Amino acid sequence: MIFEISGKGIICNVYYIEREALDDISELVTEFGPSLKQMLQERSDYIVNVSKGFFSDNSLSEFNFKMSSGETIGQDFFKKRIAEMASKDDEAGEYFEEGTDPRDFKSVNNDPRSKDITESQVAIIEYHEFENGVSTLEIPCEDKDKIMAMKLMCDSVDRPGPSGDVDLATKATYGESIVGGEEYGGAEWPIMGVELDGESYPLSEAKFDRSHSRVWLWVYDEEDKTHGLDFFGSQELPDPWVVEMVDLNIGDIKDGFDQDLNQLLTVHKFFNQKDLDWIKNNKDFVSHYQISHKALKHLMFEGERELQLPVFNKENVKSSTCTLLCMFFDAFGVKGYDPEKLSQLDETHMHLTDFEMLALGNKILVTSIQKSFCMHFNVIGEMSLFGEESFSEMSHPTLADAVEFVVEILDDPDAAFNQDAGIDDDDAEDIEMDTEKK
Repeated sequence: MIFEISGKGIICNVYYIEREALDDISELVTEFGPSLKQMLQERSDYIVNVSKGFFSDNSLSEFNFKMSSGETIGQDFFKKRIAEMASKDDEAGEYFEEGTDPRDFKSVNNDPRSKDITESQVAIIEYHEFENGVSTLEIPCEDKDKIMAMKLMCDSVDRPGPSGDVDLATKATYGESIVGGEEYGGAEWPIMGVELDGESYPLSEAKFDRSHSRVWLWVYDEEDKTHGLDFFGSQELPDPWVVEMVDLNIGDIKDGFDQDLNQLLTVHKFFNQKDLDWIKNNKDFVSHYQISHKALKHLMFEGERELQLPVFNKENVKSSTCTLLCMFFDAFGVKGYDPEKLSQLDETHMHLTDFEMLALGNKILVTSIQKSFCMHFNVIGEMSLFGEESFSEMSHPTLADAVEFVVEILDDPDAAFNQDAGIDDDDAEDIEMDTEKK
């Protein structure tokens, strides 16, 4: 049986986290993941789920139970039953109180929360107001009598903290009319789950397409000795708040996918959400990307090959550069590029063949290859002249850029380049660890 609730609603969460921890995770947030919300879920000391989307004390949403037989038990059934009981109580001079009467289909938790914020912590308030959302919950029950005796488990939005006084979560949400405001009819009982036949089933956050969303930062003020809204700090929180994860099967990467911009962006986003270990351990995905890419499949080596560390000179700069790059790609798990075919590309295609294309679109891998390549020539950083990007700092390096970098090294009599430097998997792993830390 499926419990479903849909309509207009609000999601609101409060995250308590140490200031230093927030600074640390802010450096890790990227457009491809992890998102700020993901990091807060993993690193916060305490999370208050104020509302998961829908409220039991307004008429902005509807719920129903969909049984496998096709029969539906809707919200109207429960509301009608409550109205009849309330009417009988009125006739008898009694009072039916919603949320507390044992005959009601709602129960409200007003207990104090187990934790409040500390002086060293900051609070991040997450808010999403949506017009059309839905949340579903699978419950292993088909007994109509048990379903009709269910209860919606609700939390009051103005619950106190462990001391019994108003805590920061209530102050920053209910106290600021983020929840419980007039626009939502003063609704104060967010639905957190369903209780049926003695078992509790927590409800997941509502899913929605569009929303009005905000994120606020509250920090401790030493003078006032209390937490207050930090307006500018709220604006400086890192984006994105959430990242849509891409899940592809090998077959989803179609032949010639790079000729369709939307497909290319989707595939690159998929690989960007993978770490370097995943790339090393998923050779089938990597090779399928290479042979399905219209430009790359012509740059693959046919059969087996064994690369030897090249000795660089001005006569073999193209072939040696491509060989060294292929060795680094091999070490990071992207195997099979033919250095001879790469070096025979004309100047135009040398500029069009960038590291991002060769590296599956994975930006961490691009940076790892780039820094590994530079370190082979004992270059850690370069001075940029006249505002031009140096190779070691380029955001989109190409084969042509790599060749030009090597030419400049060979032309510089003062360059600290060791011709005997080698490359192996251990070297690549060292670069990989250093890159991920940065």
